[in-house]
This record gives sequence, structure tokens and C-alpha cells, in this order.
Amino acid sequence: MKRFKKILLALLLPVLVLQLASCKMSQANLYNKWKSGSTENLPKAHVFEEISVGDLIGKVQKQGSEDKLYVFFGSTTSSQSQAAIKIYNQQAIQYEINKVYWVNSNLSDGDKKKLSADEGGILRVNDPEYLPAIYVFEGGVLKFDSSEAKYKNDTTKYTTVKLAEIAFKGLYNEN
Repeated sequence: MKRFKKILLALLLPVLVLQLASCKMSQANLYNKWKSGSTENLPKAHVFEEISVGDLIGKVQKQGSEDKLYVFFGSTTSSQSQAAIKIYNQQAIQYEINKVYWVNSNLSDGDKKKLSADEGGILRVNDPEYLPAIYVFEGGVLKFDSSEAKYKNDTTKYTTVKLAEIAFKGLYNEN
């Protein structure tokens, strides 16, 4: 029995080490994508994880009733997105959110079609003027969309910090 445990440990240990290393590499890769020259838009230790449109749709559809899924749409080349991701990261850490998925908003027509609620997707595809955006899904349902016109029309009330607070504290349930 001891031999079996040693063999099992010898097999599992490299898998765990590789998994931890890939998480760190993924975090570093995302940091490098958001770094703009000498400007760090996202710290090295951040809560963001890049996800493809297909994987996002799969996660939303498999989501449990109590689960919350936070998704940030933005582009590494957009100054608004660069400012927003920094704030969303700070606020997520403050509200003890461990993971926020990032989807690059430079979508292909096929990805836009997959996402489009008109095509059976999970959300409406927004115009670039509404990006960057933060979304919250609960139980597979879109509960908060920062790109809604009511949040974009009153810029004095809905700053990026306020949108993060609404998303991460679940204040959208109070409306």
C-alpha cells in the first residue's frame, strides 16, 4: 500500500507543478498583453483570465444557480479599456473577487454572431462606443451589463469605479 501511495504521489506531483506553472505563465502573458510601453495597465498579480467567446458561452451555459461569473470586454489597444481594467482589477481585489474573465472586444463577425442574443447567444453585441464593459452572469443569466444606455448616459453617476461597485457588490439586484 505504501508503494502505491508513493507511485500515486510521484505521478500527481508533476501534474500539480505544471498546473501551477501554467497559471503563472497565463497571468504573466496577460500582464504583457496589457502592458503599454512602460505603462503597466494591469499589475503582475491580477485577477483576470483570458477566455475565448466559445469557452465563455460554455461556462455561462454550465453555470450553477448560485455561481457568479464576471466578464470584462475590452481591447488592449483602447485607452478607455486600459484605464478600466486597472480599476476593475483594484475593485475586484477589494471586493474579494478571485477571477474576472477577459474577452478581447476585437471580435470577428463569427464571434459577434455567437454572442448575439438575437442569434441565441448570451448577450447583445454592443457598439464600440459602449466598450469597455463589465458583465455579471448568475445562474447562466445575464444580471448586469455596464454597457446599457442607462449606465452610459449619466457619466457623473456611473464612473468606472461605480460600475465596478455595482457589479462586484451585486447592487444590480437592488434596482
